[in-house]
Amino acid sequence: MRNNSEPTPSPKGRITGKVFTKWVNDEFKRVGIDNVEAYETVRTRFRGEDYEAGAAFLYVRFRLKEDPQTTGIFLCFYPFYEYERLIKIGYKMVLKFENNRFGFQDSIENLTVDLEK
Repeated sequence: MRNNSEPTPSPKGRITGKVFTKWVNDEFKRVGIDNVEAYETVRTRFRGEDYEAGAAFLYVRFRLKEDPQTTGIFLCFYPFYEYERLIKIGYKMVLKFENNRFGFQDSIENLTVDLEK
């Protein structure tokens, strides 16, 4: 991933699926992932014990620009309200790879949106 500019600022205020998806697309552009676009962020709506066992709270759906039929997802492990809360106290959203989660290094499916101080 190319990363030669300042990170995309974290959204201010209420974070919705549209706001989150727009931030991901802006971050794709910033790091040089030009052939992919995020088109939807979805809540998983699992039960509490599922989240305690490590289930993702959100997933981002993306597609290749040149072939919209080729789609995929990547997982995010915070709910919208947790992103909002942590951003208010000084954290920043970052797009990063979770290496080898599915066996492929630097694959779009290994991305996640994390929070850093």
